[in-house]
Amino acid sequence: YVEQYLGIPLKQAPWISVGSDTMLFHPDLEGRKKFREEHHIPEDAFVVLYAGKLDESKGGLLLAKAIQKKFATNRNVIFMIVGKTVGDYGEQVESLLSKSENTILRFPTQKYSELPRFYQASDLAVFPRQCSLSFYDVQACGLPVVFEDNNINLDRSCADNALVFRSEDAEDFRGKIEQMINLSAEQYQRISENAKHYVNEGYDYAKLFQRYLEILQSAVQMQKFAKEK
Repeated sequence: YVEQYLGIPLKQAPWISVGSDTMLFHPDLEGRKKFREEHHIPEDAFVVLYAGKLDESKGGLLLAKAIQKKFATNRNVIFMIVGKTVGDYGEQVESLLSKSENTILRFPTQKYSELPRFYQASDLAVFPRQCSLSFYDVQACGLPVVFEDNNINLDRSCADNALVFRSEDAEDFRGKIEQMINLSAEQYQRISENAKHYVNEGYDYAKLFQRYLEILQSAVQMQKFAKEK
């Protein structure tokens, strides 16, 4: 777009990725414990988080279908859904969620600054469709992710930090969630550490900020050099 529509040479338009504010999004064991106590979530429960709109673009019905039945596990699985439904589509989502055999905790849409509490209290984040930039925030908190197998997500999952399911396939989506739930403690910890490392190494705002400074300083130096000539 920059090159073809704005006519700016790519060498003059360096790309800096999006990322996460790790001062805000990071693991917090005390915060996790406090949140779970406040909402009566057992310490040993495996909490699966979805945070976002429950509309068609985000796959609200896909999520509701995937979590209809109990999962094949001995663990206490709780789904925490943060977001609201709207209109006829939302009514379909609500109807399915109300029939789920799983425990579901519902919360309204939250301010951005409140989201870390929900992420830190969870064990897995899921994105039925259109994985947003919040991917980086949940990963910064050490959460493995389950999302659809588009090109962006396949690239994001390259560090053994997430699982992908076949797009629009509720059964495969469910299967990947179940796979995460049944990981051994060692396997889960490895993926969690990979998630944090993935963000801290390449998508930490502090490092991206430094990259901006380097580019700006370089541009200033080049301008000074051009004037001196």
